[in-house]
Amino acid sequence: MKKDLQRWQSLGLLAPEAAEAMMADYDGRSRFVTAGTLLLMLAAVLLSAALLLLVAANWDAIPRLAKIAGVLGLIWIFPLLAAWLRSAGRLAASDASLVLGVASFGAGLSLVGQLYHMSGSMMQLLSLWTAAAFAACLLFRSAAAAVLAALLGAWLVFAGYDENQWQWVAEARWLAPVMALLVTGLAGFVRRPALLHIACIIVFCWLVWIYSLTEQIAVAGWFTGLGRVDSYLIHRTIAAIVTTAR
Repeated sequence: MKKDLQRWQSLGLLAPEAAEAMMADYDGRSRFVTAGTLLLMLAAVLLSAALLLLVAANWDAIPRLAKIAGVLGLIWIFPLLAAWLRSAGRLAASDASLVLGVASFGAGLSLVGQLYHMSGSMMQLLSLWTAAAFAACLLFRSAAAAVLAALLGAWLVFAGYDENQWQWVAEARWLAPVMALLVTGLAGFVRRPALLHIACIIVFCWLVWIYSLTEQIAVAGWFTGLGRVDSYLIHRTIAAIVTTAR
């Protein structure tokens, strides 16, 4: 569409102000998912999985410096490629490249820890990886990066509770609701109400975990009240996002 508007401007058929307004309105609306977009995202996911599997296996035949240089190169190349594709109006390809960039960052973290025998937990790795995914989403306003960030956030919550043996400890007790709020904010930022489902799943699993720690009737009453409030807030949030997207 951007190329068509530029051509119409060069032919004198459309004023620059009108073209900018039309492009801004088009970018602000939710895009329908096409077969081409799905194939691009599937290719990005498969390439990401292949990259992570490659890092997981020990590449004994490749020098250590070459491994580091290769992963660092991918970390920089994919976001730069995503920026160039986005400026060219190829948003689906840009999103796919961004997903590969975030996956490369996670692979790089794993590789550095493996090569240099750095101490650290899965929760620490996922914290850095999730932060990178959130940063990519905020910089590019990418729905694909937002979905990846939300999924990594859910994985981080699970890893945090598993690391603390599912006990009520200060380090992780509020991890789930905080992550749910971050995912909700991300859904509003990229104007994708569907991301709220991930936030709801995080909160639901958190409440089930709390219920597993105690069997008091009062807790069930609190859950009923929180469920009504949560349902109301989610509906209001979805309505606000949909209204803004229009």
